[in-house]
Amino acid sequence: MTKGLVAQIVNGKGGHYPLCIIDFNIDIESGICSIAINAKGRANRDNACSYCYASYIYKKDPKAYRVKTIKESEFKKIANKYPLHILRFGKNFECGHKRSRLELVQALKYCVQYKIRPVVTSKLLEFDKDVADLVKAANGVIHISLGKDEDEPGAIAQGSTNEWRLEQAMAYKKYGCPTQVRIVADVTMPMNAFHKKAFTSMGGSHGVLLTPLHYTNKAHFESMRQDVTWKQAKDSGLFSYVKGDLRPNIIHDDWKQTKERCGIIASREYCNNCVGKIDFNKTKYKEQLIQLKWNTEPAV
Repeated sequence: MTKGLVAQIVNGKGGHYPLCIIDFNIDIESGICSIAINAKGRANRDNACSYCYASYIYKKDPKAYRVKTIKESEFKKIANKYPLHILRFGKNFECGHKRSRLELVQALKYCVQYKIRPVVTSKLLEFDKDVADLVKAANGVIHISLGKDEDEPGAIAQGSTNEWRLEQAMAYKKYGCPTQVRIVADVTMPMNAFHKKAFTSMGGSHGVLLTPLHYTNKAHFESMRQDVTWKQAKDSGLFSYVKGDLRPNIIHDDWKQTKERCGIIASREYCNNCVGKIDFNKTKYKEQLIQLKWNTEPAV
């Protein structure tokens, strides 16, 4: 923990995408994502996930990693001020590594205290009873991220394979903590055997949150798709080229059984309503946030 480096609560995706209910984000790490740190504690941003949209902000300095300080004042500033209290952990940086566990637990305690509903998104979070109890008490949810091992060298090097992550998700679910696996996948392709296993293991659609993969660079696309070129993918309409990356325009029949989705397919925005039904006027709420000048950060 670095004195003076405070984990600030900032506006979330909901300020830019009307259907998204994530109005606040908090990152408890800085400098570089702990996924990109090797067993010796040295950081290398090349170890970040190949599809990571935030890797450009990671420092090149291998000693850049820091854990932030958790301040109660950050939680006070949104308590009783807005009708929706949904706070996402782990937007640009991992939040589940043991290095930052004390800070995660403290932040979750404030969530309980101030009635803020956490969405804890992680690739490195093992089953932790304290975390599970606090997420349950705060009426939140845990999202264990799944992808492909070859896309996630840093996580795999730390033993956090996709099979291991699925086991952790199942442990949280068995314990009674609201849990979903967030599957990042090329939805124009069929489910692979592991996707099908995850779908079954988590009890079907309600246990799976589908996040359509966006190819952020040509090299990544070519490493994953030998059946079609980058140019053909754009020209055929299979994908749309938007803001420097390829976004899917179709969804394979295998994925149509997923009802919980987060992201954009064929220019349509999906929201799985991460933590359950919301019971207020969302449009009016967004207007209130704009008036308060809370959501002013440019969308990424």
